Amino acid sequence: MNVSVNHLSFSYPDGTRALHKLTCQLTKNKVAILGSNGSGKSTLLQHLNGLYIPQSGTVEINGTRITKKNCMDIRKKVGLVFDHPDHQIFAPTVFDDIAFGPRNKGESEKDVARLVYEMMDWLNISHLQNKPPYHLSLGQKKKVAIAGVLAMEPEIILFDEPFSGLDPYSLDDFIEILNRLANLGQMVIITTHDVDLAYSWAEECLILQRGKALLQGDVHILENEKVMAEAKLRLPSLFSLFKETKYRPTNIQQAKTLLEQIVRKEPLMK
Repeated sequence: MNVSVNHLSFSYPDGTRALHKLTCQLTKNKVAILGSNGSGKSTLLQHLNGLYIPQSGTVEINGTRITKKNCMDIRKKVGLVFDHPDHQIFAPTVFDDIAFGPRNKGESEKDVARLVYEMMDWLNISHLQNKPPYHLSLGQKKKVAIAGVLAMEPEIILFDEPFSGLDPYSLDDFIEILNRLANLGQMVIITTHDVDLAYSWAEECLILQRGKALLQGDVHILENEKVMAEAKLRLPSLFSLFKETKYRPTNIQQAKTLLEQIVRKEPLMK
């Protein structure tokens, strides 16, 4: 998978500039786009599936440039899960909501049912199929929104702030969902200002500020104090804890294993 953005600029009707000559190439399966509020994260994401068309510059998905003529086809290949699921789910039942996309594509009712049941089973929400979506918890609503996108069988899946508002248990559940998708070979791109989460999860990071790309690379770019300060983001907690050492664990399990090894080798402090 390859997402190529070249000199992309975009301003809203009120004159607010959201993106300015932004250039990047995203190629990994687990990508995190980071930035403070107003940095352009959501606007960039909505360009990647053709909700917005570039005012200047280009966006290409696997070599295909997004235009007004092909944006509907692009949206079948690039699914977008919004920050607030209430903006995305609207049908009278969970089943009908997930079925909307495949039905809109012209799938037979047999294939629609197959896709819906597969997605509900995959996300463990089969027991919710006859419930009105507005009666569900936030975590359940987000799963319904994800199921609706997955039922379209996209090649790339975009998540705008997927973890906002979730309790710790639901957060772990959603990280597992993202990992499963990436392990199946799909490109998963998220926006977030949660530096610790990106540091532990992503294979590729892009840091934005005021609609510009400040830095791109693996998670270790999040250790760049100057860039992170410019982006108004804090340093990863694990990096701050270990930065005076030679060790660079990026997640809790790595840090735990490392500390156990250190304790076994060195006498405990008295």
